[in-house]
Order: sequence, then structure tokens, then C-alpha cells
Amino acid sequence: MTAATYDYDHPGTIRRKSAWTGGANGLSLLFSVEIPGCSEPGYLDVTSAAGPDGHNSSVCSSDEVILFVVWGTNGWGSDGPQVMCLRMPVRLALFFLVLLACQLEARALLASDMFPGTTISGVSGSLVASNATATPESGEPLTYGGGTLNSMWYSWTAPASGTLTVETCSAALTDFDTTLKTYSGTAVNGLTELATNDDACATTFNSTFASRNTLAVTAGSTYRIQVDGYAGKTGTFQLSWSLSASGASLAVIKSADQAVMSAPGTITYTITLANIGTQNLRNVAVTDQLIQGANSLSLTSGPTYASGDSNSNNRLDTGETWTYAATYAVTQANVDDGGLIQNTVTVNTNRTGPDTSAPAVTAILQLPALSIIKTALLLTDLNSDGLAGAGDVVRYTYAVTNSGNVTVGGVTVAETSFNGSNGTPVPGTETLTGDVAPLGDSTDTAGAGIWGSLAPGDTVSFTADYAVNQQDVDQLQ
Repeated sequence: MTAATYDYDHPGTIRRKSAWTGGANGLSLLFSVEIPGCSEPGYLDVTSAAGPDGHNSSVCSSDEVILFVVWGTNGWGSDGPQVMCLRMPVRLALFFLVLLACQLEARALLASDMFPGTTISGVSGSLVASNATATPESGEPLTYGGGTLNSMWYSWTAPASGTLTVETCSAALTDFDTTLKTYSGTAVNGLTELATNDDACATTFNSTFASRNTLAVTAGSTYRIQVDGYAGKTGTFQLSWSLSASGASLAVIKSADQAVMSAPGTITYTITLANIGTQNLRNVAVTDQLIQGANSLSLTSGPTYASGDSNSNNRLDTGETWTYAATYAVTQANVDDGGLIQNTVTVNTNRTGPDTSAPAVTAILQLPALSIIKTALLLTDLNSDGLAGAGDVVRYTYAVTNSGNVTVGGVTVAETSFNGSNGTPVPGTETLTGDVAPLGDSTDTAGAGIWGSLAPGDTVSFTADYAVNQQDVDQLQ
């Protein structure tokens, strides 16, 4: 006889771009989507024509399933959801999901094909990749020897000022004639070339056909590295990079083990101090700065020295890398605030500093959601016949559960369709009927019919009474 909807307010900003999970057939597959400033898990769904968060599509009929594919925007897809309608058995739909997942994975592995490519970091490191299936990109700089461009791109931000050496030299792993260029800039068609090389060192088949760039870099600046093959050649290569400096120089790097969080938990931070200079350093002092938006936070533990003083002389000697550890316990209040938790560290020594790291960033993913269950109870039955008759009272109960991950405020319930003739029930008399741990985190200071603050997992129930009249009996019986 009736239907109900619900509404709510919530603090913060929803930082997501994907649809819903599960669906009519219960099929979902984890993949990657992009949000401002980071990447986060999203979902590839087979669902019914209307999802549980209210989204629906008019392009598919009721006996079809909708395949929602939300592509990332890191160079290998188009932004936003692409909708595909499929009419097939559940098992066949699952087969296509697995097949598509394999295609998505293969494309993701070629993220370096498109500028700005894969982010690499640290004072030194290496990776092995192939440009065999890389493709040209509009505006991409040309390389040596002509032929088809098969460039792979990498972006590296200098943790300290010094000299960067980047190379494809490997007599064991690089198996073709490589070319190497390093640039500054933010757009593939507007780069400034800083270093370029064709032949400098060994490959598996030749003593000089691998490539090397050496250039001065500035702390905090980002450099773009282009690996390709001479005259369109392709194959496997090892890319290595290292940073060095003369005099007293310290590289400070901070990382977090959680890129995205959607519930209370712990972020573990690793602080790396690398002496890349030619002088030993003493009196190492580490200071931490932790913020969320405009709010200052305090670490739960640390920073605490973990390792690196190989000779135990309490000096950060040339070539040594010290590590420190720290943690922060993310609370429900942090999830409610949303945005980014950013942590930096500043280091001073007797000869260097202050040196401040780039921020280690954790995005807080907000997924606000409510679910509602409506029930009816014959509160007054004047003739005890178990049926709603004239003069009887029906009590409607609306149980609203916070099924999302953020605390919501101002929860109200309103009837949207009611065919009784004695007025539309107005829900009020709100009561907390479900309180999951931690207890007591849902409160009500608002007026009748409005619940003040509902924490994730908790349930508030509203009631409304309706007096049945004779017209209801005559028309609806």
C-alpha cells in the first residue's frame, strides 16, 4: 500500500568514480580506477538494470545484464563508465568477465606506453620491461634512427639535488639496441630535452648498444625518461637509475603502506635517509609532520630508528641508508573527514638540512550509503479479526541502517507513495535500534523525525501511525 524513501546529509566529499558491487548475479571483479591524486580499488560489475545505489540504465532490457567497465585515466583508457548490455546465462557472463579481466590486466601492464608512464622512485633502483607491444603517441618526441616509435615512459622525482645516472646497460637482460632520453615537462608534446644517448654500454649481443644518460637534477623536480629502440627496434631492457652528489648531501624519502583506506586501520610509514654525498653525517634529527586537510594530526608511534647503521658508529656514513618506522591509527573521524592524509618528514644533520621529503599520501575513500526496511504492524484491532478495519491503527516502522563507511547526519524518512485516504503518515519518534561496536557513537540532538548522527553499521528506526477509515475499507479491500 505504501513505499518510502530516505535522505541524509554527510560531511566531506565522495572521492570515488565507480558504481556498485555484486548485483543480481553476485558477480564482481576488482580492478583499478582513478580518483583525484591517487588510484584506488573499484569494481567491474555484472548487475541488474538498477543498481543498489539507485543507478540504472534505460539502454538495457530487464532480462539483460549490464556490464559496467570504469576505465582509469592513466593513459590507456577513456574516462568514465562504458555500458554494455548482455543477454546470457550467469556462467557465460562469468566467462566473459574473466576474459575481459585478462585483457584489462594485459593493458595495465603497458601503462608505461603512454606518457607520463610509470612512476619510479628512490635514490637507486631498477626494473625489467619490454617495448615489444608499445605504440606511438601523438606528440611523442622522435628518437634515433627513425622507424616506428615504441617508447616506454617513466617519471622520477629527485629526492635530493645531485647527479642522476639512468641507463639500460645490462649484458644479461637488455637484448636490443636501445635509445634513451630524459626530459623535463608535463605534456608529451611540450617536453624539454635534458639528456640523450644511443650507444654507451653493453647489451646481451653487443658491447655498446645499450644507453646511458647522466644529468644534474634538483630536489623535488620530476624527470621524464623515454626508452625506445634504434630505428624502431623492440625487445626486453633493464632500466636502472642512481643518484649521487659531491660534498654533504642527504636524500630523504617517506612512504606509506596504504594508498587508499575506507575504514579505521593503521598506516605504517617508512622513512629512508640515504647519504648520497662524500661526507659522513652526525647528529641526525628527524621531525615528522602529519596533516589531513587543514588539520594537524599526531603519529601513533615513531619515528623510530629501525636499521642502517652498519658499523654502529652512530654516524650516517657515506653510502649508508638508514630507515625509520612510524604509524598512524586512522579513526572513524578521519574517514568522516575524507580527503588526503599527508605525512612528510624533515631531517637535519651536522652538515645538511633541513631536508624535507615529498609527502606520503593516503586517500580516504568515502562510500556513504543507507538501506531501509519498512514493516507494518496492526497496532489496534477493534474487532480482533486480524484485518485492518475502520477505526483500527496501523503502525509503520522504517528501519534505516548506515550501510556505508561515513557517519551521516540529519537522517529523515518521508513517504513518496501512499494510497490511504486519511492523510499520509509522517514518520517520527526516532529510536536507535542497532548499535554495533564501537558503542555509543550514534547520537540524536535534532528534533522529532530527524536523527542527528548515525555511525556506520548502526540502525535508527522511525515510526508513523495511520488510522484506517471506512473509505479505505470500501476502496482497498
